[in-house]
Amino acid sequence: MDYKYLLSKFYPMPSQISSRKDEHVQICKNKEVSYKKSAGFEDIELLHNAMPEADFSKIDTSTFFLGKKLSFPFMIDAITGGYSGAAELNKRLAKAAEEKKVAFALGSIRAMIENEDARKT
Repeated sequence: MDYKYLLSKFYPMPSQISSRKDEHVQICKNKEVSYKKSAGFEDIELLHNAMPEADFSKIDTSTFFLGKKLSFPFMIDAITGGYSGAAELNKRLAKAAEEKKVAFALGSIRAMIENEDARKT
């Protein structure tokens, strides 16, 4: 039995992880992607309810998360890393999160654990 082959299927090597992450980002950037099952939002219709009397300057959407004040309850999540283009992508997303005062989450760190060069991304 070829154990190395089996291991590679369940535990990809760091180079395989990096190329897989890069391939995933390229697919999302360049192809039409969607999931077979939806979250059901297409079945929901929101009725327009204009509020001309509302003073939007008095509406506070801010919240606290882990002791930090956020502008509203939103999080940029599942960020990728471990391939050549990840550092620039993550830097731009982090800058946007900082400017808009929203949370920025760390995705999988497996590539960073297995490959020291990936830590820069």
